[in-house]
Amino acid sequence: MKPLLKLTRHPYEEPYHIELHVEVSNGRQHASIEYYTNADDLPVLGDALMQFPFTDSKEHIYEIGTEDPEARFAYHLYFRFFLIRPTGDSGIEIRFHNNREAAPDREIAEFTIPCEVAGINRLGKLLKDFGRLQHRVLEWDGNEGHLR
Repeated sequence: MKPLLKLTRHPYEEPYHIELHVEVSNGRQHASIEYYTNADDLPVLGDALMQFPFTDSKEHIYEIGTEDPEARFAYHLYFRFFLIRPTGDSGIEIRFHNNREAAPDREIAEFTIPCEVAGINRLGKLLKDFGRLQHRVLEWDGNEGHLR
């Protein structure tokens, strides 16, 4: 099974807020989460990923919510795009947490999708275009992707 990052947009309070269903897989593990965000988050993330890894930190973090129970967030969504080696080997670290306190309702997923810098750059372009809210689905396989 190939890596997968799939965003499905469900019209919400657009053009200001969007509801997204995210599915991710590294080929061995699979996870999904539904979340809400500002509509301008995706083009900003897309711009950052199109420039990846040409920053001082050689990584970019996209995070919504927190796992801190005192903050009372409904969920925590965490993506870290990072450079493994200067040759272009990269990864996307993923962590989802639905912030439920105990089993059987608590759900946590954490894994990494290995990829290349050029694939992350292409994902950035897709996210920027997807942020125009003219497509319902973004699919990316770790290297290439498309909008529909």
